[in-house]
Parts: sequence; C-alpha cells; structure tokens
Amino acid sequence: MLRKRFEQARDDGSLPEGVEPRVLATYVTALSQGIAVEAASGTPRADLDAMIDLALERLPWE
Repeated sequence: MLRKRFEQARDDGSLPEGVEPRVLATYVTALSQGIAVEAASGTPRADLDAMIDLALERLPWE
C-alpha cells in the first residue's frame, strides 16, 4: 500500500524525481519497524518522538 501511495505522489509531482517509490516504501517500513523495536525495548517516549521527527524531516517531499 505504501508503494502505491508513493507512486501516486510521484505521479502528482509531490515526490521528487529520482525517488523510487518501492525503495522509499521499504525505507519507511524499515524505519517504523526499527522504532517499534526501540519502543518494545523500553526507549522513552520522548526519544521515540525525536526519532520520528528526524525521520519525517528526512523524507524526500517537495
């Protein structure tokens, strides 16, 4: 589903040229799984929020 959404973003111009939707979907999935592992390991909520903020800042949106 993420890949399809990123394909739509590419088609409507909100995803920069050169960003592959499949790779971006894999990246976002890996980030979310990593954050889930951190949460399950007891990482404080403030630290999880900081990771999420950083990840969102780095996504290639225009």
